[in-house]
Amino acid sequence: MISRFLLPLLGGAVLFAQDPSANPQPPDLKALLNLSDSRIQGLVQLQRQKEQALRPVVQTASQLDKVLATEREIKRAHLMLLIRIKNNFTPAQQTQLRELVVKSKAR
Repeated sequence: MISRFLLPLLGGAVLFAQDPSANPQPPDLKALLNLSDSRIQGLVQLQRQKEQALRPVVQTASQLDKVLATEREIKRAHLMLLIRIKNNFTPAQQTQLRELVVKSKAR
């Protein structure tokens, strides 16, 4: 049974070996190279398009980072100013401030 399936395959191989005109021509290497080169150029172009599409996203992210850093510095400056003001309060004012804080937490 196995020989029945292999015989056509072997016969074809023997036929190619015996008749040089029946052998297929080797592939045109220059055409294959040009085809590969055009595919690579297409991939490079696609990559460039993707990078250009992402450029606004990257710019937006960097702008967001700058805004958030500035916002953090402003909040830090406000907190430091509040601490300096509180430290200048008299003991009576500090007691009054503590009472206000307790009242606001109770709400």
